[in-house]
Amino acid sequence: MALLLAGAALWASAVAVFMARTGKLPLNADAPQHAVVTGPYQLLDDPIYVGFVLAVLGAAVCAGSAPGVWIVTPVTAAATAALVMGYESRSRPQRPRRARLSWPDPSRPRLRVAATGVVATVPLAVLAAFGCAASWLHGLAVRSATRIANSWTAVRLGPLRIINYAIYAALAAAGGTLVFELAAPGPSAAMAALIVAATVLGGGVWGKLLESTGRLARPFGYFGAFLGGVFGVFAASRIWGVPVLMLGACVALAATWTQAVGRLRCLVQGCCHGRLVPCGNGICYRRAESRAVALAGLRDQPLYPTPVFSIYANLFAAVLLVRLYLAQQDASALLAAYLAIAGLSRFAEEGFRGEATVRRWRGLSMYQWLALGQLAAAAVVGLMASPPLPALAPLAPMEWLVVLLAALGAGFAMGADFPDLDAPLARLTPASAEDR
Repeated sequence: MALLLAGAALWASAVAVFMARTGKLPLNADAPQHAVVTGPYQLLDDPIYVGFVLAVLGAAVCAGSAPGVWIVTPVTAAATAALVMGYESRSRPQRPRRARLSWPDPSRPRLRVAATGVVATVPLAVLAAFGCAASWLHGLAVRSATRIANSWTAVRLGPLRIINYAIYAALAAAGGTLVFELAAPGPSAAMAALIVAATVLGGGVWGKLLESTGRLARPFGYFGAFLGGVFGVFAASRIWGVPVLMLGACVALAATWTQAVGRLRCLVQGCCHGRLVPCGNGICYRRAESRAVALAGLRDQPLYPTPVFSIYANLFAAVLLVRLYLAQQDASALLAAYLAIAGLSRFAEEGFRGEATVRRWRGLSMYQWLALGQLAAAAVVGLMASPPLPALAPLAPMEWLVVLLAALGAGFAMGADFPDLDAPLARLTPASAEDR
C-alpha cells in the first residue's frame, strides 16, 4: 500500500508541477516549449511515468497478483520507455543537464559526513560499474557492427552474383528452422517447409509493394515476413491439425534467432539504418553498395545503430522465451511474450530509424502502427489457454534436409542476384549512376 500511495503521490505532484509551469495538460501530443526542471523533475526526467509504474506495481502487490508483478508491471514500464524513445523524444524539449548530487556540508559532524558518504557512494558505485560495463559492451558492439556494415563483398559466377550477406540470411533461416523443428509437435519437417516458404514470400511481396523504389528491385520487409509466417501457421494448423497457438509459440522461439542473426544482413546491406546521432557512438557506412549510402546519401555520417538495438531486443526475447519454455508455461505465454517484446522494441526502434521513404500517419510511422498491432495481439493471445510445448525431440534425416533447403533458399533469395539483368526482382543492391 505504501508503494501504491507513493507512486500515486509522485504521479499527482508531477502532473501538478507540469501544469503549473507550462500551462498545459501533460499530453505528449502537445509538447511544451520549455522543459520542466522543478519539483520532482529535479531528480527524474519522467516522474509521471515513474509514479504510474510504481503505482501499478504497488497495486499488483496489494492484490497479491503474480501476473500483475511479473507481466503487467514490466510491460507497463517497457511501454512507457518505448513511448518516450519512439515518439516523445522527437518533440520534447531538451532538459539542461546538471549535477543531481552534491557532497555533504563540511561543517556537519565528521561521523555523519562519513556515514552519508558511504550510504551514497556504495549504491552509486555499483550502478556506475554496471553502467560502465554496459557502455563498454555497447561501444564494442557498435564498433563491430561498423566493421560488418562495411564488409560488403561479392563473388560472380557468370551472370549470378553472390553477396557475402547471403551467409547471414542462410544462418538465420537454418537456425530458425532448426529451433522450430526441435520444438514443434507433429510433422515438423513439412510444417517448417510451408512456414519458411510463406515467410520468405511474404517478406518479398511486402517489400516489393511497400518498400520498392525505382533503384531497388528486390527488398524484403519484416512485417511482410511476419504476416506471411502468420498465414503459414494457420495453413499448417489447418492441414495437419496442430493447434495454432502451439505452432505460433514454436515460430516465436525460432523468430528470435532468425531476427537476431538476420540483422547482420541488414548491417551489410545498409537497410533499417538509423538517423543521424547528435553525439555519441554511431555506425558510419562507407560502401557505395550500402543502401544507407546509395539511397540515403549518408556516407561517413554517424547513424544510430538501430540493427544493434534490434539484436539486443531479440536476444532478450530469446532468453525469456527459453526460460518460459523450460518452466513449461503455456504456448500462449511464449507467443504473447514474443509479440509484446517485438511490438514494444520495434516501436522504440522506429524513433531512431532514418529511412526517408517510410510512410507516416498521425505522427507515427507505418511500422509503429503495426508494432502497436503486435502489442494488441499480445494482450489477446495472453488471455487464451493452451497446453505447454512438448519436450525437444531429435531430428530425423528429412528434418535436417529441410534445414539445409531453408538455408539455401533464404541465402539465394536474400543474398544472390543478377545485377546485369533489367528483369524485375533481378537486383538486390541499388543501381549505380552508370546503370541509371
